[in-house]
Amino acid sequence: MNFSIVELYLSDTSHVFIIWGQNESDDFFLIDEENKICGFLSLEGIKNFINQHETKTSPFTKDELINYKQLFSSEINFYSFKLVEEVLFRNTKIEEIGSDDAGILIETYNLISDFFYQTNNEDCLLLRKDKNMEMFFDYCYYKYFWQKGEELLELEKELPSFNYAKFVDIYRKLLIFFVNNIKVIEV
Repeated sequence: MNFSIVELYLSDTSHVFIIWGQNESDDFFLIDEENKICGFLSLEGIKNFINQHETKTSPFTKDELINYKQLFSSEINFYSFKLVEEVLFRNTKIEEIGSDDAGILIETYNLISDFFYQTNNEDCLLLRKDKNMEMFFDYCYYKYFWQKGEELLELEKELPSFNYAKFVDIYRKLLIFFVNNIKVIEV
């Protein structure tokens, strides 16, 4: 099992630290008994929580966290939701998305999707299956990150049916749901 700390920039002035982990089959967050992501205002807050707090968390135990020295020695991952919003609104067509912007949207989408799968949130999982969502990510993966070929040519034929405004609307709904499910723990 691997753990790491993620620092989420929610706006220019607001950020929170969360614990993200992965095992052989799943990616997950430290969540409380209400399926809320445990967020912390500082690294010290994480240490205090691990050492002092008795709240039941999932999917790993307090002892696993205490004994896991890599948590504070590994590199912190950064995600900026403000930057995601900027990327969504500076582009108006799928064809205009560059590889850097595509990377930002894909990485953030993959991060927040881990929470939807972990908590089995059917509404969010259903939104992920929207035609525009699937088309956007398939197109960007094939265009920038995977080997180009017939798949990309087929996707390019479907682009006239892509609705960027609907894509942005759904992406923002998923992002807002994720942020609203972070519970700041103060210790």
